Amino acid sequence: MFTGQGQRSQDTTVKKTGYFYIRNDPYLYMAIYLIKSIKDYAILNTELGKQISQIMTDQSDIRELLANSRLFKGFDPAVIDGIVPLFSPCHFAEDSLVCLKGDDSDCVYVIAEGTAEVSVSSSDGKIVVLGTLSRGDVFGEVGLLDHGPRTANVTATSDVTFYRLDSKDFDKVTSMFGEPEWRALTSYICFLFRNVTNNLEETVFLDASIRVARKLRGLYEKDGDKAQNRFSVSISQENLGRMAGLSREATNKALSRLEDMGLIAREYKSIILPDVSLFLKTLDDDDL
Repeated sequence: MFTGQGQRSQDTTVKKTGYFYIRNDPYLYMAIYLIKSIKDYAILNTELGKQISQIMTDQSDIRELLANSRLFKGFDPAVIDGIVPLFSPCHFAEDSLVCLKGDDSDCVYVIAEGTAEVSVSSSDGKIVVLGTLSRGDVFGEVGLLDHGPRTANVTATSDVTFYRLDSKDFDKVTSMFGEPEWRALTSYICFLFRNVTNNLEETVFLDASIRVARKLRGLYEKDGDKAQNRFSVSISQENLGRMAGLSREATNKALSRLEDMGLIAREYKSIILPDVSLFLKTLDDDDL
């Protein structure tokens, strides 16, 4: 404690007990309080710095994804800069249902990491896989454009991270759109229409082997390393059959035929194209 003359007492009890020493010495107490405040401020700013750094990293990643997205890649860079901050990250665990056909379309998703499956099902439980999604793929875009209900189910097939853009935020930035943006959207709608037409044609007219081979080609064109003449895709026979709109038996027969021709090889939950060039040439020459 302090004496009246402002000098620290030499009381032995105070010397032996640090707690009393601090409580009874206002100058030392203030010094420690200031040190603690500075430390807390530093911690706060470290956490704030981490958050700012993460936001900047996310926005850089979003900008890269949009630049390579079929939906957004035709947009003017200035418009992209206005859209990027409106995205927010979200996460789904493996086997989680991301959205259900018929749900309200309140946002669009861009995949940052992981994989997902797009499907529809009938009233008797039959499931048709419309496609698989991986980094850079967009879904929910139809509802973003017309505000209609979801057109398919999307299920996470691994732990997956998305960037989400709410419809109400997208509606706000449409005032920034010029000819490049509307042209890009029109082109994307035409792409969707062509895709639906091609899938319908395959389902109605093509042999099962050709349907399976075309789905494998689509997977190669989407995820394959074009510098390599070998391609391996992790997909079950059941899911490949769903993509081609075939039963398990019909899918197995089609794969067996392709295997007998030396065009594919099968491993557990994987299908391999040992010679991509031969596979593509055979398919293009209608030799199946």
